[in-house]
Amino acid sequence: MRQAVRLSAGDHLSAVMNGRWERLHIVGVALSPEYIYEIRPSEVFPDNRRFGVLWMSREELGPAFNMKDAFNDVAISLTRGADEREVISRLDQVLEPYGSLGAYGRSDQISFRFITDELGELRVYGLVLPTLFLCIVSFLLNILLSRLVGSQRSQIAVLKAFGYTRIEIGIHYLELALVAVTGGAIAGVGLGLWLASGMMNIYARYFHFPALRLHADAALILVAVAITAGSACLGAISAVRRAVALAPADAMRPEPPATFRPGLLERTGLRTMLSPASRMIVRNLGRRPWRALFSALAVALSVAIIVSGRYGIDAVRRLVSVQFHTIQRADVTVVFQEPRPSRVQHEVARLAASSKWSRIGNSQFACVWGIAREEWHCWV
Repeated sequence: MRQAVRLSAGDHLSAVMNGRWERLHIVGVALSPEYIYEIRPSEVFPDNRRFGVLWMSREELGPAFNMKDAFNDVAISLTRGADEREVISRLDQVLEPYGSLGAYGRSDQISFRFITDELGELRVYGLVLPTLFLCIVSFLLNILLSRLVGSQRSQIAVLKAFGYTRIEIGIHYLELALVAVTGGAIAGVGLGLWLASGMMNIYARYFHFPALRLHADAALILVAVAITAGSACLGAISAVRRAVALAPADAMRPEPPATFRPGLLERTGLRTMLSPASRMIVRNLGRRPWRALFSALAVALSVAIIVSGRYGIDAVRRLVSVQFHTIQRADVTVVFQEPRPSRVQHEVARLAASSKWSRIGNSQFACVWGIAREEWHCWV
């Protein structure tokens, strides 16, 4: 709030406290675990221009609200090893005679829930999306090196004839795969650090932590590069095995055509139900089942990337729709500090036509009394 309205220690702030206009003096700025994510109840996004958290001494705040030697909310810190459920049970027993609505743990606290959900979302994205991309990289490298080995059969034969071993030829093609991903890995590390810095700026804007700095862990970077290199080697291993298994005499000759064996359709007699073009497709799929399987997997992963990329936009739209069309449907919310008689409903309804609320105009104005929170919800 203080950044939004430019408040700092030493400034003054005017506030209405229990119906009385008071002038407050800001003596300092503080943070509290309950308000790491600073929002009002039933809201999703913070609005620091219209909502803030102020701390005052008990001696000043209690008498101002006729609550001397009383409180309406309490936060308790647990020591390490304490049983949270046992503490909640004891608190409920102690405070039940005084009208307590029940205690709850840190996992149900708004700020903690928002932060843990955000970190969980980052963990999922950090696992799912890189896995999809690395699988696609492995598949593409497999296709690239398989075609390269097929077109370099004669060169492989000459190298073996001159005394190059299978291990040397295999390492050559593995190095080719690693070179293809090294540039991407270096660029990815730099781009990742830049994006992480941007994410830190966003978190610093919405989450109030005592300190929030980007720390690039060298071990994490090395693990990421190693996983990338491993996926490249995994995609290249099939082509490398073909290259090292070629005998010099066989490699000097062109690759023989694939042998044909009757497939399931030919053996069962269902080929008459297919056109000649369809039978050719089915035969090619039967000759190279693994290639067909990985091709289908690549298409599935590409669709998964599109779905996961669009999911964030759809999720925000769904949140906004539920928040403003289902939960928070009121155009105006009138909150009272203390219970008011039923005639207040008519007084509030008359405000719709007053000059103070000229934006509403002479539209039909309806209000509903919320007993639990002692407030009016009004619709135009």
